Amino acid sequence: MEFDWQYFTQFVIIGVSTGALVALIALGYTLVYGIIELINFAHGEVFMMGAFFATTVVTITGVTNESSGQTILLTIFGTLILAMVFSGVLNAGIDQIAYRRLRNAPRLAPLIAAIGVSFILQNIGIYWHGSNPFTPPNIIPTEYRSYNILREWFDLETTIRFRLLDLFVIGTTIPLLILLSWFVYRTRMGTAMRATAQDREAAALMG
Repeated sequence: MEFDWQYFTQFVIIGVSTGALVALIALGYTLVYGIIELINFAHGEVFMMGAFFATTVVTITGVTNESSGQTILLTIFGTLILAMVFSGVLNAGIDQIAYRRLRNAPRLAPLIAAIGVSFILQNIGIYWHGSNPFTPPNIIPTEYRSYNILREWFDLETTIRFRLLDLFVIGTTIPLLILLSWFVYRTRMGTAMRATAQDREAAALMG
């Protein structure tokens, strides 16, 4: 069987764009476990709540795929920022209520608390959007959903599809990874986080 480079390239594009989404979710999980050694079972639910919040914001704005391009772009980026703030506040609240008081407790205690928070968020999600699958509002104009960058920008006649969505996901993930790396390795708080992850007792003694 002859090797098909176009199929291979298409699979790479799909894998990178999908992996970028997984990487964004995994970053927070690995940071939490690496620093306080907490297996946060509720991490995925926080991501879910952020997605539900974004869906609600888009629905409230009333923006559709027939709105002006400027309105759609402002809605997308505004919703992303609001969803990140919402998820951050939610995570901080969960830490304050459920995890912070158990920092010095036996390791089983925060683990059970994380499972409990996970169940609570799942049920809030069910109350919020129901238990049946639903389709969030798609505000991307129809002509851009199958927009092929390779064909439209570079005039390449190929079966490989590199969509604007793929470019957006990858283009969002890479700067966030760079920003997080800078924060962890170049800031005072990042240094404290790495010291805590390496030796919590020594970091506490050093202040």
